[in-house]
Amino acid sequence: MGNMHPGFSCDTSTTNADAHLVRLFLALMADKDDVLCSTDVSNAFLNAQMEEGVTILVRPPQELFKLGLIPPGTIWECKKACYGLKEAPKL
Repeated sequence: MGNMHPGFSCDTSTTNADAHLVRLFLALMADKDDVLCSTDVSNAFLNAQMEEGVTILVRPPQELFKLGLIPPGTIWECKKACYGLKEAPKL
């Protein structure tokens, strides 16, 4: 259920940089020899580490069971944030 899970009460908000400050920073950096890089939301979610002490267990996709790639009853533990977790945006 992800963001809509009714029993989840943890703070999941995060702050965002003001767009004007980002533009000002980029303008100031344009005159230097520094390299600017960016990434997308997908990479941010896939690279976010889970908090210590938090255990999230998920079922693997059914196709993996059907193809015999993993044994029945297999459960995975999330080591990094993934889509659908309410706390993922904050991580």
